Amino acid sequence: MGCQAKIAEAIRDQGADSLLALKDNWPVPRAGVERCFAGPKADSCARHDTFDGGHGCVEIRRHAVCHEIDWLKSDRRLPGEGRFKGLAMMARVEAEVRCDGKTSVERRDCLSSAKLSARRFATTVRAHWHIENRLGHGCRLP
Repeated sequence: MGCQAKIAEAIRDQGADSLLALKDNWPVPRAGVERCFAGPKADSCARHDTFDGGHGCVEIRRHAVCHEIDWLKSDRRLPGEGRFKGLAMMARVEAEVRCDGKTSVERRDCLSSAKLSARRFATTVRAHWHIENRLGHGCRLP
């Protein structure tokens, strides 16, 4: 579904919180989030790692959440910039899978109206992946 400001607003209007994947349809906030997780601000992010194994594979999921997001909520008016009311955090999950001598890494960035801890984000994003899988939408990150 992607990260859509109108979807996030509709969810908030119903009294719930949103946790939406930030994709390339929002290039300005996506680039800012990428810079944040790659730069000095990354040190201020809370982190939580999880590990799974089975069938000869090992999976490490690294979760990071950042609540210092005022720069994402500014009044700037740039093309491709998102407007997300009630934004409380940005988050990243990175899954590293080691299987049969090969390693793959995937990342997903998210925006949320809930101020989650890194541990709670890990639980929430994992539960969301299970729902997507049951619906047949095929999210690639576990």
